[in-house]
Amino acid sequence: MPIAKGAFMTTELGLLIVTIVFGLFQVLGTGMVVSQERGLNFSMSARDDERPLTGARARIHRAYRNFMETFGFFAAAVLVAGLLGRHDALTLSGAWVYVISRFIYWPLYVWGVPVIRSLVWGASVVGIVLVLLGIVVG
Repeated sequence: MPIAKGAFMTTELGLLIVTIVFGLFQVLGTGMVVSQERGLNFSMSARDDERPLTGARARIHRAYRNFMETFGFFAAAVLVAGLLGRHDALTLSGAWVYVISRFIYWPLYVWGVPVIRSLVWGASVVGIVLVLLGIVVG
């Protein structure tokens, strides 16, 4: 897909955009569940008296925080790969592994599924490592 004269968007950059949209979904979803549990007045306050979330709402909030812990590394790796013109099987498979893992991870966390959730999280980290390997090796 042409984006500027002589430039093309790689699949990895497209997957980064998909992941950004997924992150925005999580921001909005987390905000909604926090407001549901703590009330609109709390959401519009300075939040000095924060009560802990419970149940699925707490898991939604933690799943979002967990996403944010890895997203920056993924985004940076994909952007570096794009800037350096690295686009190969490693960067492509790594980006796909990360994105698919993050999409699978979210419902597993929200539903409270142990063990498998952690394995899927590990797969997302492997995806980032694959992108980095593609940068270094490519």
